[in-house]
Amino acid sequence: MRGTRAGHMALVALVAAALVTAGSPAPSRAATAPSAPTALTAAAGDGFALLSWIPPEDDGGSPIELYVLHYYTGGVLYYSTWFAPMPTPLVLDYDNYVLNTLEVTFQLYAVNAAGYYSPSVVSNTVTPTEGASDPQLVIGSIAPGGGSLVTDPAGTSPGPANPVITSVVVPATAGGGTLSIAETVVSAAPVGFTFLGQDVVIQSTAATDALHPLAITFRIDPASVPATIFRNGVPITTACDPGGTATPLSPCIASGDGTAEVTILSAAASTWNVGIPAYGFGGFSSPVDNAPVTNVANAGRAIPVRFSLGGDRSLNVFSEAPRSRQVACSLSGGTDGVEETLTSPGGLSYSRGTDLYQLAWGTQKSWAGTCRELILSFRDGTEARARFAFR
Repeated sequence: MRGTRAGHMALVALVAAALVTAGSPAPSRAATAPSAPTALTAAAGDGFALLSWIPPEDDGGSPIELYVLHYYTGGVLYYSTWFAPMPTPLVLDYDNYVLNTLEVTFQLYAVNAAGYYSPSVVSNTVTPTEGASDPQLVIGSIAPGGGSLVTDPAGTSPGPANPVITSVVVPATAGGGTLSIAETVVSAAPVGFTFLGQDVVIQSTAATDALHPLAITFRIDPASVPATIFRNGVPITTACDPGGTATPLSPCIASGDGTAEVTILSAAASTWNVGIPAYGFGGFSSPVDNAPVTNVANAGRAIPVRFSLGGDRSLNVFSEAPRSRQVACSLSGGTDGVEETLTSPGGLSYSRGTDLYQLAWGTQKSWAGTCRELILSFRDGTEARARFAFR
């Protein structure tokens, strides 16, 4: 891709020169500027953004030669570039002035031999973020008879790496249109919740309303059930009336409340999230002390690691298996002996009477004379760590 930070008029001149240099035929008397690209949709990851669109329905009687792309940040033109027609999604990274923490929207023009006049609608806003998951982006044209779109057409099941799979059905009564689903950088969740996966940004031009709604289905990693569906940061709690309409309140829950497959009826698209209650880790309980204290234990014994998550969160609370790593021994925070050990390691259990989880953590005799850090990674995105010195 080529680009310039020159102003709009300079960009037009460069595009015209590029067309002449490329040997484009002289404009035909019958040729007109193409119509606007549609369904321009962006999704952001770590240091890059994806951009997809549907080409103009009318090319003006002359093939599309180039696309002109404008970036905006804070409503101000930030950067302009142009490129030859290519398959989407288009990847925009550091070399194309897409940077982490930069909030950006896009607007696209199609260029033929007659020029360009009709811009696309401005895309959704995205902000590339360090550590963000890779985004997903799908777009499609919906026929007048209705249609659907899904973020995972291969039909795989949701799991820890991809905890939410989204599909959208447009009713036949909507008269068709364009539809896009972008899974992009996750936004901050309301207090008391953690959002699974990414923001799900749905855009639709179909003529939907409460009586002829979109049907949005979220397939959720079963280990994260029950979950709450949010639209624009607001939880959806109202059940739909029978009959397939988004009443008495749009959006509403049509089916699957509290299960791994929830369907929402909504008059409009917007941004969606699947949220789970934040665990509220309450610290380690006896016989393990919290940092900065170092727990002193005999290598080779199993240690009962107990903690509270503010209630019964099921036994699927870990996002990955508990692990440990060797660290430098520093006893400046004080030490305390582990008063209780077990003869053998085991899995995770929960006691309603004490509201405590217990992990029977197995240690190795070869760890004698070393210090280690135990790391527990939870499904709500938090971690807990404890330090040990082995003798």
